[in-house]
Amino acid sequence: MPPNPRFQWETLVRVDRFAGCMGMSSAIGYNTSETADYSEWVGQNKVVTPGGMVSVFNECYDKGTGKLLSGTATEILKGIPQQPVNLLAEKQYSPEDRPNGIMGIEPFGELNLSLKAIGTESISVPAGSFSNARKFEGNFTDGTPITFWVSDRVPVPVKYEIANKYIDGENPIQLYELKNWA
Repeated sequence: MPPNPRFQWETLVRVDRFAGCMGMSSAIGYNTSETADYSEWVGQNKVVTPGGMVSVFNECYDKGTGKLLSGTATEILKGIPQQPVNLLAEKQYSPEDRPNGIMGIEPFGELNLSLKAIGTESISVPAGSFSNARKFEGNFTDGTPITFWVSDRVPVPVKYEIANKYIDGENPIQLYELKNWA
């Protein structure tokens, strides 16, 4: 591995939620797409292909139990489609166990973690400024810490960060900020 292999990357993630997937009124569907630069090491050099990775997740959950009913993940790397993945075979743990999925959490899903209210802060993210955003801290059951900032103006966190030990790097942090809301 080249010296100091830690680097930062940004991705654009879009999540669409809809009712009635698989023709079932008791099911909730998510279409999640991610576009990111594709980085790879070539000898001692990091080569970046702008917009070189596109991932698409299609998931359907039982509304009452939160159980995954069906799901696929597809990826295109540098223009080359990769083998689709059946998420039913891959997802072996609950959302509370550890950070999982493309964003560490399902933004619209239920996450049964014990959170501690820390207070309020004024924060700015690409979607705008949020005065008096409520800050919460907690841990996944494996001990991974997560911090949320929420506002009454939108039904998803405006910002959250996860000290995610499951990704590469020294003390890796996943930081998510709301870009827009429609």
